[in-house]
Amino acid sequence: MDFVNKSLRYPLLALSTLFPASAMASSSIADTHFFRLGAYSQDADVKLTSSVVPLPPIEVDLIKDLGTEDSNTSIYALYRWHFTQKWSVSVAYQQLELDGNDTVTANFNFDGNVFISGFAAKTEFNMSTYLIDVGYSFVRNDKWEVMLGLGLHAFDIESIIDGQASVSDGNNNIIQEETRVSSDVLAPLPNLRGAVTYMISPKWEVNVSVGWLSLEIDEVDGSYVYVDLGTEYRFTDHFGVGATYQVAEIEATVTKNDGFEKADLKFTGPSIYISYGF
Repeated sequence: MDFVNKSLRYPLLALSTLFPASAMASSSIADTHFFRLGAYSQDADVKLTSSVVPLPPIEVDLIKDLGTEDSNTSIYALYRWHFTQKWSVSVAYQQLELDGNDTVTANFNFDGNVFISGFAAKTEFNMSTYLIDVGYSFVRNDKWEVMLGLGLHAFDIESIIDGQASVSDGNNNIIQEETRVSSDVLAPLPNLRGAVTYMISPKWEVNVSVGWLSLEIDEVDGSYVYVDLGTEYRFTDHFGVGATYQVAEIEATVTKNDGFEKADLKFTGPSIYISYGF
């Protein structure tokens, strides 16, 4: 037993030197309740497939093929509750909307409709992201927090295309008609998340968080990867301002009886936010 105690003594001393424990000052690490409200300026890469048999699946690039705007500002909100010294629960919401209006340059099918080149098409892309996870802080003191979380990201994706499509007139004749189609993908994806926060000073912190998971559940097959780098300055004991830069990739496929719907999304960009904690 003495040998075991001596063997563990030096690694534990080294860990305590790296993450020294002391009474926590007012900071996002010390907060029991923490709120964040901000806005992302995101560059988007959006590719969608809405396939209905017997038509062949065709991937549509909303930005390159249909002239959808490739960037926009989206809002987000986050709340975290440390219900014990080590355990916490977080919930978050983010909304993104993209619109476009351009001439179709090549025929394509979407949701069982064949859209014709040479005609104008209007597009709408809306995505709501919901997060809930439970985290465990392996280290939490006035200088460091090292956390690992497991939870659920749910992506509610709606795509709408207005344009000229080939349709049957009921008498075996194909005519061109103004058509509005929509595709809805709801993809709940489990997510493994890690985060590290370091206090440069009692009021100024830097942090990094990463998340990843790939999983197939029933008719939903998807993956989600993201990296978020940030900094925050607490200008009072409770209020702060911060900025982050995020890179995220989402891929989700929902299989249906008559085909499938797929979203391949990439987002990059900075955010600014205000925070409140106590």
